[in-house]
Amino acid sequence: MKTIKPQLKNFSDKHKNSINFLLILLIFGMITGVLLSRWISSADVERLSSYLLTTVITSVEPQSFFTSQFVTNILFMLAVFFLGFSLAGIPLIGFVVFTKGVQIGFSCVLYVLTYQLKGVLGILLTLIPQILFDLIALFLVSVISTEISYALIQRCLGYSRSDFSLIHLINSRLNVLIVSLLLIFFSAWIKSTLVIRLMEIFAMME
Repeated sequence: MKTIKPQLKNFSDKHKNSINFLLILLIFGMITGVLLSRWISSADVERLSSYLLTTVITSVEPQSFFTSQFVTNILFMLAVFFLGFSLAGIPLIGFVVFTKGVQIGFSCVLYVLTYQLKGVLGILLTLIPQILFDLIALFLVSVISTEISYALIQRCLGYSRSDFSLIHLINSRLNVLIVSLLLIFFSAWIKSTLVIRLMEIFAMME
């Protein structure tokens, strides 16, 4: 714990501008998701209830669910990472983070509309464990991808140092990518084990 805190602070200080930029987009996305929730239909409410109380609990096979979640999120994370190698990477990555925020805000309201006060508990038991580690991984990858794209833009405009090296830039951020991939693995395991059990508990609550 003592070694993690300095590393987190160092990462936060080193990537402060990118973190603030993406955090603002995520928050605005969540607010947008809440505002969009006024158009939630009764069919959406029924689908959420059916998904939580029927589909996941009775139909999901843990091993195949783990594999699908892991592979899908790994591919998605790598796609976000490689967006950083584009001059349009910053707006594209920003859009991805923004839409993630929209999904979170919309989902939270949908839980409350579906289950009222019980929905708050549903958010804590079933939604947050599903999205937490994926969100952290997405945020980490988005930070380093944004900075790679920014460095490429500077290079193209002639503002970068003469000793600029894309390989060095990537290598210096590989540890963040590796941590993100490990978080994706852990997230897939959580979803295929703990989250399914939590959904069962949630389903039994009156």
